[in-house]
Amino acid sequence: LYVGGDFTSAGGISGTNYVAQWNGSAWSALGTGVTYSVYAFAASGSDVYVGGTFTNAGGVEEADYIAKWNGSAWNALSTGINRVVNALAVSGSDLYVGGNFTTAGGAAASRVAKWNGTAWSALGTGVSGGAVYALAVVGSDVYVGGNFTSAGGAAGTSRVARWNGTAWSALESGLGDNTVFALFFGMAEPAPTPGRKGEAPAAYAVQAPETALFIGGDFATLGNGAPSGYFTYFTDPNILPVELVAFSGTASGRTAHLSWTTASETNNTGFVVERQTGDAWTDASALIAGQGKTTERTDYAYDVASLTAGRNTFRLRLTDTDATGHHSATVTIEIGTAGQTLVTALGNGSGSPRVRTEGTGAVRAEVFDVLGRSVATLYNGEVSGTVEEACAVLKRVPAHMSYNVTLLDASGHWATVFVGPDQATYLTRRRAITNFQHQVDWPEHAKATSAVERLAALEHWVLDRSRSLPEATAALLQPPLFQTSYRRGYGTLYSAVYQPINRSVELLWRDQRWQQSLLAPLAGERDIVFPTGQD
Repeated sequence: LYVGGDFTSAGGISGTNYVAQWNGSAWSALGTGVTYSVYAFAASGSDVYVGGTFTNAGGVEEADYIAKWNGSAWNALSTGINRVVNALAVSGSDLYVGGNFTTAGGAAASRVAKWNGTAWSALGTGVSGGAVYALAVVGSDVYVGGNFTSAGGAAGTSRVARWNGTAWSALESGLGDNTVFALFFGMAEPAPTPGRKGEAPAAYAVQAPETALFIGGDFATLGNGAPSGYFTYFTDPNILPVELVAFSGTASGRTAHLSWTTASETNNTGFVVERQTGDAWTDASALIAGQGKTTERTDYAYDVASLTAGRNTFRLRLTDTDATGHHSATVTIEIGTAGQTLVTALGNGSGSPRVRTEGTGAVRAEVFDVLGRSVATLYNGEVSGTVEEACAVLKRVPAHMSYNVTLLDASGHWATVFVGPDQATYLTRRRAITNFQHQVDWPEHAKATSAVERLAALEHWVLDRSRSLPEATAALLQPPLFQTSYRRGYGTLYSAVYQPINRSVELLWRDQRWQQSLLAPLAGERDIVFPTGQD
């Protein structure tokens, strides 16, 4: 838990100047903190962004009103902001900043700006007549709230507005007076009961259980003059009726097997599979009924047969009960090739593409936007022969979550590489690693998975040259390296012994082993039964 405000001490720990971290049992400082008040936080991977009224963070002079803590040091975001920062929000690798500033990184940016990791940019002409106090991001849309009177000069954008990536627009008639302090996306059914003026102070945080933008603050009226009771909600037709968490496809002969999963659905009539033909999209299915409204996970599948050889691109058309339509990201499948490709894409511009191949043949993995245009190539049949080559690949391949990758080549060179979203690739000479990178940052998880104890055991077996390979292999199947907490999700699924010098790998379980050659792997299956009754 990260905490910011006007304090200069947390738990009596020195250096907790206006910002501190609570790990569940103790307070700790983030370096020497910042020089004045912190008003906003946002996290992206292992990086924590803070905004406020400070002009220095950990001795970094250019950390004006905004700074980044990377776990060990403070960093400036170019030359920072020229005035106070009130709100922060992260979407992918982009950081959105709101406040009362007029420049970001030395360039004009009126009260709201975006940092893409290397440079600042404005959101059109920004807002005017007041400051931004709240931000929320869904998909490619950025919602801002505050006491401003106009956003980009668009009508009806008083106190709250939407930026769609190219232009500002109103949320109905906006709000009538005072200030928006909080924005939150949630379910709008049952509808919230409005507060009554005089009964409670301004709502500085609103969360309620239909997909809508909830708005809280000290405003008493809506833009049409209706009383608000300090909070309201806005059902945005651009918000997807479902929470689509996976959409993928595989090929079998001339048939594409499509599957998708929703985590929740709101007023969802159903789905239509669409196939791209040139620049146009045509229906490849009739309406596939949705669940209407549910908060449970639902899995769907549909086959498109008699396809032509080559690249076939599909998407889903999601339909609300009011006949409003939306589209998912795309899935592209190669038909009639030796290899079979699976690409998974998540909705709302987020997600982590992955590729699975079956059989032989070159593989190329690409990311496509909702129009079917290629925007990135993630993999193009690459292999690495040395640790140095593999490190170079890891430095440029994006990672959707934190991973520790240990490399070993036939010449005996090794490295352990820390990768993760929105962080620089970090190369180490560690011979052993478990479930953390530089240090334990989640003590409860480390305890549950015996991460520290397993690291000590690995270091013992790696560094003790008097031990034989069979002895070290046997240790992999004993505690603490072998975990049996399957019921809690922490049990060992398999162990592996890689020997680059003879291009082999051996997969290990307590009751069986599976030897494979990396030069000529053999297809096969193994049935493994895990004892779920164990803790």
